[in-house]
Amino acid sequence: MWKTWKEQDRSIVNTFMHFTLDAGKHPLRERFHSNDENQGLAILRPENYDNWLSSTHPEFARAPVGLFPADDMDARP
Repeated sequence: MWKTWKEQDRSIVNTFMHFTLDAGKHPLRERFHSNDENQGLAILRPENYDNWLSSTHPEFARAPVGLFPADDMDARP
């Protein structure tokens, strides 16, 4: 998610944030970190954009968001 605004000095500021999920049990991501802070980016597939952005129900908003499937990833040592 991002937001752009004008400061009082008329400069443009762009800011963003990303959502993460616990990746401790993800078949591939679990190997990335040895501490308890193993986070992976939350992925929202394009076909869910409109419904997710317009949802007013928190449970629905969480439903289509997940980690990228391990089978769709390619990793090497």
